[in-house]
Parts: sequence; structure tokens; C-alpha cells
Amino acid sequence: MPGFFEALDNFKKKQEPKKHFVSIDGLNIETTLEQKLQIQKTGEEAWMCQKGPNGIILCKKPIVPAEQKQTQLVKDTKGYKFYNKNPFWVEKVEDNGYVWKIK
Repeated sequence: MPGFFEALDNFKKKQEPKKHFVSIDGLNIETTLEQKLQIQKTGEEAWMCQKGPNGIILCKKPIVPAEQKQTQLVKDTKGYKFYNKNPFWVEKVEDNGYVWKIK
């Protein structure tokens, strides 16, 4: 068996499997190849990170149809001034008032 141990020493070692990373919410997260391809197909902005019992879990963001989006009353530079804080009774329009906006 001459040369067997030399050939065994020179034998090409197995390569480690390639690690796949995606960046979601500013975090670099290691995923499987299938997950990475699915995230690339749908876009990274359609995914979010949630804290789970075993670490970070990747979840799809819920899709809200346009007809279900509701307006909210938010403070703006110019908007409505209400009588007794009643949003259905507008007194006047002035600076630092409230405006209905879709968020």
C-alpha cells in the first residue's frame, strides 16, 4: 500500500455548503437557498422580521387592499381646529391643526 497515505493527505477536502444571506429591516439574516430565492422573487420590502422563541423569524408583511385603507386624524402644519376636540365640529382652519390622511 505504498502511496495510499500520501494520496489520502492530498485528497481534496469537501467544501462547506454555501451560506445565503438576505438583508431585511437592516439586518443580515442567514437563510436557506429556497427562502432566499422566494425573498428575491417577491422583493425584500415585502418581508419583515419577528422575534420568535428560537431567534428571528422571517414573515411576509400583511397586504392591505387599497379599498380597506382608512384615513386617520393626524397633526399637520396647516389643518382644522375643532370645537371641544370634536372631529365632526370644525371651527376654523389654522396653523398646527389636524388633517385626515391615509397612513
